[in-house]
This record gives sequence, C-alpha cells and structure tokens, in this order.
Amino acid sequence: MKIHVKLQSKRIGCSEPPVLTVMFCIYIMLSFFENYLARFFGSSTKYFLLLMLCLWVYCEHFKIRLNILSSAVLTWFVYKVISIAWSSMENNDVRAHLFSQIGMVLLVTIVTSRVRSRGFLQLILRVNYGCSFLFGVLSIIFRSPYLRESLTSRQVLTLWGQQMDPNNCAAFLGIAVGLGAYSMFCEKKHRVLNAIVVLVNSGAIILTGSRGGFLLAVLLVAGAMLLPNWNMRTIGLDIIKRMAVMIVVAFVGIVLLSRYTDILQDGLARLLAFDNYEGGSERTDLWAIALKHIERHPLFGCGWGGYTIRNGMAIHNTYLTILCDTGMFGLVIFITPIIYTGCYALKKRALSAVLILMISLVPACTLDSINKRYFWNAIIIAFMMVQYIQKTGRYIQIWDDDEAEAEI
Repeated sequence: MKIHVKLQSKRIGCSEPPVLTVMFCIYIMLSFFENYLARFFGSSTKYFLLLMLCLWVYCEHFKIRLNILSSAVLTWFVYKVISIAWSSMENNDVRAHLFSQIGMVLLVTIVTSRVRSRGFLQLILRVNYGCSFLFGVLSIIFRSPYLRESLTSRQVLTLWGQQMDPNNCAAFLGIAVGLGAYSMFCEKKHRVLNAIVVLVNSGAIILTGSRGGFLLAVLLVAGAMLLPNWNMRTIGLDIIKRMAVMIVVAFVGIVLLSRYTDILQDGLARLLAFDNYEGGSERTDLWAIALKHIERHPLFGCGWGGYTIRNGMAIHNTYLTILCDTGMFGLVIFITPIIYTGCYALKKRALSAVLILMISLVPACTLDSINKRYFWNAIIIAFMMVQYIQKTGRYIQIWDDDEAEAEI
C-alpha cells in the first residue's frame, strides 16, 4: 500500500454554529480549571455541560446519529447501570458518579453524531494546547506542596487554596507535551515556541512527582519522534532529524535544570527512585485486591458499586475498575471502538490522533480516569479526527493552514 500526499490550499471553514464552538471551547477550558473555579462557582461545570448539550441537540434539529464509538459507549453504560441489579452496593460509586457519567456519555453521543469541520477540530486542538501550556506556566509560578500527602516533593498548582491530585495535574500537563512535540517534529512549525512548551510542561510534570505523568511525557515525545506520520518521505532520515532536534531541546532543558536544581531536584529524586517503584503508592496491593474480585466474577463483574477496596480506596487503574464493575463483557464493549480508532489512525499515519488517544489511555493505567474529563475529552477528539479522515481523506494539523489529502 502506497500513500501519496499532496497539499491543497482550499480551506474548509468551521461549519458549527459559533455559539456551539464558543461553548465547547469554554467547556475545554473548564475541564482544566474547574477544580479551582469551584471555589467561586461550585460544581457549576455540570450545569454548563447540560446547557451546552441541550443547545447542541437543538442546533442539530434533534437528529443525533449513533456511530461505532457512541453506540459502544452507550451500550457499555446501559449495561453498567443494569449491573446494579446484581451489585451488593458496597461502595458509594453509583451515588457519587452516576450523573457525571451520564453527562460524559451524552457528550460522546452528541458531539460525535456527525463529522465535524476542519476549522472546529483545529480550534479544539489549539485550545487544548493553549490551556495545557497555561496550566504548566501557572503550575511553576503558583506551586505548593500537595496538602494531602506528607511529601513536600510533590508540587502542584495551587489557586485560591484549591489543589488537584498530582497525577491528574500531570495528565492535563501532558496534553501540551504531546501536541507540542507533534507540532515541533511533524508539522515543523513554531519550533521555538513548541520547545518552550514541551520543556515548561515537562518541568511541571516533574514537580508533581507523578510517575505515571512522567511515563506519559516520555511516551508522547518518543511517539512524536519515532512513529510514522503522513508527511514522512524517508522514515529513517526523518526519525534521525527528529532525534537531533530532541537532543538539542533536551540539552537546553538540562542547562536550565542545572540553574534551577533546587526547584526540580525533589521531584526528580522521587521519579528516579526506581527501588521504590514496586509499591507505587500501594497500587500493586490495590490491584491485587481488584484481581481477586475479578477472579470471582470474571465475565459480568461484581456490578457497579459491588465491591470494596482497602478503606474505600480507588483501584487506581481504569481498566481494572471496568473489569470489577462490568467484567470482561463490559471491558470488551468499552475498549473495542477505542482500539479500532487507534489502529485506524496508525494505519493512516494520523499521528496527531494517536498521540491524543495516548493522553487518554496511558494515565488510565495508573488512575481511575472514568470520571475524569481529560480521559473522555481525548477519546472524543481522537474519534472526531478519525471521522474527519474517513470522510474527507485529509488530516487535521494544529498550525498548518493547508490540508493534506491522502490517496491510498
């Protein structure tokens, strides 16, 4: 199979109603900062999301079409609700997260109901890029020790006395690392800006002391360097060029690190303490308990809320959580369209969609992300990008004004 790439100067404008475009951009921004804004507005984000979805349905003339992803997510959630019938309700997960999960399932169903325009998708990528970078800058300027732990090495963004879990902070910070690395290596646009973004957000991730976040950043940069993209002419030569650029960026980062060692050394010490990784904040113990629940109910799960982990703690693994709730049956329903999206993006060399999907799936290995907006947002954006590729044969870039059309 040969892929011939040609550039077209014709641009496709953003066909979504401006009010929906603005509201979706606001929703993305709220996804990053809603924990901090809760100091002033409480949990108003869910009401904003409800208003946006109602308006979206109205603007779509109440015509919402199901597709492979939304059908699978909807089927999984209906089955998850049905599983309450055989749940012992030993934890309060249903009561705590029912409405938030309804909101995210509706968001998937409505937003992906048709192919979105290039202008809309490109704007969403830029808003994620900008919000993540802003989150990184603020995380360095307004950092404080995470108050829920005794380790002062874990520094997180603190605004108006509000904080977020370091691992969740790292997931939001990773968005700009992935998009910045992609733009720097693949689009070859705004390289100085992208290098600054990657360095700043990588430094902020180190401050959080999040091992999962550190792994995410490494995988995103490695993926941007090593995975093939649509505009690669000679894969081996392009990879060498990307590695050379990364060496320069890494050298600059090391020089800066040597100047500000006192800021980052505690976080680095925690990340590089490999002899302490086995415990992983008790994750291995929590996963062992979860596996015992799965062994007892492998096919259909314990039912939503039908199990307990030590002292009511979360499992810290989204896939194990799904297995505990809905068993192998539920996990297969949930993960199959996501795997399809990733494989299709890889096949078509749509590297930006692959990296976006990694931002969702990698943190989910060490976090309970099923109720987190970065998890769902990345899945939704990746699927919308693949929808666009399937419909038009063109690729979405972050900064390029031209479009790429692939003839396969």
